[in-house]
This record gives sequence, structure tokens and C-alpha cells, in this order.
Amino acid sequence: MNINPVQIGDSVIFVDSKGYPRNAIITAVWGCNSREERDEKYTKNWNEAKEENASWATDEWLENVLRMPYNPPSLNVVYVSEDESQNDPYGRQIARSTSVSHQSVQTAPGYYWK
Repeated sequence: MNINPVQIGDSVIFVDSKGYPRNAIITAVWGCNSREERDEKYTKNWNEAKEENASWATDEWLENVLRMPYNPPSLNVVYVSEDESQNDPYGRQIARSTSVSHQSVQTAPGYYWK
């Protein structure tokens, strides 16, 4: 799976729970942007834990983690509220959604980013 790397401040399309797409800004990224980045992160953590003799840092643990399928990161996003009555002196209020999965791993017809 090939997705463009994302970071805080980037814009994405957020499809809400009703299936309505809206422009959104990323406020947090939970996970890694590629399989390589993920594997590097887990290998580094494993090496550090192994040096500290952590009981969980076994060769089998690392092998299992590196075999897991890669999933794109989940995001927290902010977007303009769809409720026209939610106005203040600055304009339409914003809404937030958290732990939003990528479209490729979401089985529901909404609540994903793309």
C-alpha cells in the first residue's frame, strides 16, 4: 500500500460518520508513514530494551512484529462544523475527530481519512 506521508498541519479529506467528505487539518499522527519507518522504530526500541535486559525483548517478539501487515497511521483532525448554527464572533466553529483510520483499513462507510 502506498500513501503519501502525512504530518501535523497537512490537509486531508475526512469522511465523517454519515459518509460526508470534508476538508480537514491534521492535529496529531498516531503511527508511522511507511512499513520501513515502522520497522525501524520497532527495531530501535527492541535493541534498546534488549540492552536493558527487558523480558519481552526476545528475537521471536521482533520477528512477529516485523511480519505484521503495515497499516497507515490514524489521525486526529479538525474541520469546520457542518452545523450552521454553530457560529461565534470568529465565524463557524470547528469540530474535531480523533483516532481516524485510513480509508484502506476502515470497514465502515465513514469515519476515515484519505
